[in-house]
Amino acid sequence: MSTFDVTDQPTIALASRGVVPGSRLSYPACLEQPNAGNTFAGSLVAQTWNDLPLWEEFLNRYPVRSIVELGTFRGGMAIFLALQAGARQVRFVTMDANLDQIENPQLLKALGATVVSANLFEESAVLAMGELLEELPKPVLLFSDNGNKREEVRRFAPLLQVGDYLAIHDWGSEISAADIPPKMDLVWPEPPEASRLTRWFLVA
Repeated sequence: MSTFDVTDQPTIALASRGVVPGSRLSYPACLEQPNAGNTFAGSLVAQTWNDLPLWEEFLNRYPVRSIVELGTFRGGMAIFLALQAGARQVRFVTMDANLDQIENPQLLKALGATVVSANLFEESAVLAMGELLEELPKPVLLFSDNGNKREEVRRFAPLLQVGDYLAIHDWGSEISAADIPPKMDLVWPEPPEASRLTRWFLVA
C-alpha cells in the first residue's frame, strides 16, 4: 500500500484513459439497482441513491471516528464519505488498485481524504491493513466494496476490534450471511429489507 498524491493526478476525461461509463438506467429504476449510472456530486457511484440516506442514518446512530473504503472505483461514494467524514470530524481513507478511474481526485484531496494505491489481494496487504487500522482513531468502520467481497471479509474482518464496524455492499449477490465471521452482529438497516444491497455489522 502506498499513499497516492492526488495533486499529481490531473483531471483528464475518462475516455482518454480507456474508461467507459456504464449504461445508465432511467428513473426510477436507478433508485433500486447498483451500477445504474448514478452519480454523487457528478462522479459515478456503484451504489443506488437509496443507499445514501441509509448511510446518513447509520452514521447518526452509530458514531465512528474513522472510515476505510475498500474500492474507490470512480470516486462518487468516496466523495460522499469524505463529506460525511469532514462534517463529523472523522478520518477517511479510500483505497483501490486502479486510481486512474477516479473522476475528481482534486475534490477528494480538498475534502481531506487519504487516497491509497493498494492491491488488496497481495500477501502483504493483510499486514499493511493491520497497521493502518491500528493507527486510526477508534471505532473504525471498514467498508467492503472492492472486487471480491468474500475474500476481503475473510482477510480483513478479523483485523477489526470489538466496537468496530463492517459495512458490505452487494449483499445477496456477491456475499451472504454465510460469509460473515462469528461475533459480528447486524446493526443496520432495520428491517434488513430496507436495503437489498448494503449491510452494517458491529464487532461484538
